[in-house]
Amino acid sequence: MGAKAQDTEPAVTAVRDRNAVGNRASLTDAAGNQVAKTVGADAWTYGFDYRNRMTSFDAPESDAEHTDATYAFYPHHWARRSRTVGMGEGAVTTRFLYDGDNDVAEYDGLDANTVTYVTPFLDQNLSMTIPAGQPDAGTYFYMQDGLGSVRNLLDAAQAVVNRYDYEAFGQEQVGNVADVYNRFTFTARSIDPESGLMYYRNRQGLPYAGRFMGRDLIAQLGKMRFMG
Repeated sequence: MGAKAQDTEPAVTAVRDRNAVGNRASLTDAAGNQVAKTVGADAWTYGFDYRNRMTSFDAPESDAEHTDATYAFYPHHWARRSRTVGMGEGAVTTRFLYDGDNDVAEYDGLDANTVTYVTPFLDQNLSMTIPAGQPDAGTYFYMQDGLGSVRNLLDAAQAVVNRYDYEAFGQEQVGNVADVYNRFTFTARSIDPESGLMYYRNRQGLPYAGRFMGRDLIAQLGKMRFMG
């Protein structure tokens, strides 16, 4: 029997230039994952494991909107086990619990429950409950459009507390209202505010660019014809 690959196997590090325009460029590894973006002297870097799961994000000091982060995963699965935003003593960790492919709960770094979700079907969010003692405590209800994107979040009195409009590929428009914590937005997938990326389970989306960070893993597994 051959040796079994371990989760600690290092990621491929070979890179190539991609879509270089003026002082902007992207670097992609041999597996097709975007591992860096540069604008002049500034660089944003993205780490991936051997399963092509994004495990880290690093922003330059000049970027005041985004924050370094690391991500851990359940073994042999796409699902994130945790997300840690920031470094050192100020780091904030969120842990995730799933029912199949849907999120059902979130916990903080001390394993205290911070959010629970009711999602009866894939990405068809029904409600979110934030327990007493947490900021924004209460139960909220999702209003989704035909694409599945969250347009409104209502409180128990049916008042709109969050309102969303999007560009073609999910970039949120200026003027959106978000008074209550909520991860799920465009196509009912979660936004990572620390990086500005959309988390689409097997890969991340770049809403401002209209593309993904990596290749279609289903196509690579041979479950559909890989076109292009």
